[in-house]
Amino acid sequence: MKGRSIVFLLSFVAIASPPLAEGQDDRALLTQALNDYASAFHTFDTQRTLNHYHEPLMLVAGPAVRLMATRADTEAWMKAFWARLKERGFARGSEFSPLHVKQVSPTVAVASAQFVRYKADGQELERNGVTYVLHKTGDAWKIVVVMGHAPGNILRLD
Repeated sequence: MKGRSIVFLLSFVAIASPPLAEGQDDRALLTQALNDYASAFHTFDTQRTLNHYHEPLMLVAGPAVRLMATRADTEAWMKAFWARLKERGFARGSEFSPLHVKQVSPTVAVASAQFVRYKADGQELERNGVTYVLHKTGDAWKIVVVMGHAPGNILRLD
């Protein structure tokens, strides 16, 4: 069921978005924005992380769907999530590798990636897959939807 929901969401994004004009591909900007986001998130930098999120923000992970309407809602979720990570021994995270990005319109993009979280002793804590829907607001790409999933299920979008 979750897999069908993701396919439906991504199909809707692709159908509802106008096509890209020549020279409008922001792949390098999207890749940089996502790697900056990962760095901010994994160093618990609240303000830098919040700057990467759109309002509202939707999280889809396992059986749960959560909609955070305001920056305060997102900040509360982040701080609780980070506390749980620290309790489990989290020390650092990797960059996204691989990272697949597809801009589907001038203002909408989809990205899918794998990342690893490590303990202080270098032992792997967890390996995750994630898919994002991003929206361009002004000159910045903001994360609108975060979908957590198994690392083997990343989308090959390139």
